[in-house]
Amino acid sequence: MEWSKAKNILILIYVMVNIFLSMVLGTLYMKRRISEDTLNNTIIALKNRGVLVNCKLSRYNKETGTLSYEKFTIDRKRVLDKIMGKSVIEGQNEYKTKNKEIIFLDDNKLVYKDYTWHRGRDYENDVIRYANSVLQKCNIEFEGEIDERDVNRVTIYEKYEGFCVFGNYVKIDIDGDTVSMEISYRKVRAIDTKKRKIMPIHQVLLKNIVNMEGEIITDIKFGFRESILEDNIKELDDIPVWRVRFNNRDDIFYKAYTGKLVK
Repeated sequence: MEWSKAKNILILIYVMVNIFLSMVLGTLYMKRRISEDTLNNTIIALKNRGVLVNCKLSRYNKETGTLSYEKFTIDRKRVLDKIMGKSVIEGQNEYKTKNKEIIFLDDNKLVYKDYTWHRGRDYENDVIRYANSVLQKCNIEFEGEIDERDVNRVTIYEKYEGFCVFGNYVKIDIDGDTVSMEISYRKVRAIDTKKRKIMPIHQVLLKNIVNMEGEIITDIKFGFRESILEDNIKELDDIPVWRVRFNNRDDIFYKAYTGKLVK
């Protein structure tokens, strides 16, 4: 009988502790959550500065670590053998056949051109399948959907835990029968477990978007990117960034930790 009462008391305590923890977590979530009013007021404030926002503002506001990489070099021997049936020539960066061309820009970047491209009815899926087949031949381990579209260009970024890795991409240009791919890749290891608070995008915009009358913000993405310290020294890991795209100027990247411009 005594054991039965003790067990009931333990169950009650367990339930109460879980209710308490749920309330605490709920309170923390509400504190971190960015309200719709905050985002709308940000859009209004920017409009008053002469800048229109033609995209959604993200509510992402979680602590985030940096992104580290493993040592990786594009295997030129494999690429040339799989794609062109050629061998590596010491000191040579450009290789051509009648229908194809490869230019190795550095250890982690190349340009590939195929002059026999035939556009099918299912254009976007054809592009993705073709790009993924080339990546596989290059021993590059990411596949993805088209992230961005222009008149003749589509871009695919690697995603890691749902975030864009801006340095890992395939930029594909189609011009008639020619498909040209710029491929950039470093092998991701992990996101650092030592996480830091970030500045949400509405604060970044209010801090930085001044004296830019007439601009239109068309897209905003959160992800990781290289950052340059003083004396042109690169940080060891990629930092979390907000990428802001405008209608008539180059993309701008802001450090998510501080809101400062990425060099």
